[in-house]
Amino acid sequence: MNANLNWAGGVGATEWKVLRKLPADPDFVELSTLAPTATSYVDSSITPTPQPGDLLLYRVQAINPGGLKQAEAGAYLPPGDITMLDVTLTFS
Repeated sequence: MNANLNWAGGVGATEWKVLRKLPADPDFVELSTLAPTATSYVDSSITPTPQPGDLLLYRVQAINPGGLKQAEAGAYLPPGDITMLDVTLTFS
């Protein structure tokens, strides 16, 4: 199973950090650091495989000279055979 993350750029990021928290994780785990032009990320390393009803939490951090901005979104895994989960993150 993969999760497709999308967010809008334009917050002055010099880099992006993508983090994830699965039900078994005590805290968020950093998955990747991306270029300032990035607006999406595919998480293809979801292990252990989540079960229907599990909550997957994602956090995207915009690192910029003025500090850190972050957006967080969660998605419950629906029942059935899911191969791609879409998650949209919004910066306020």
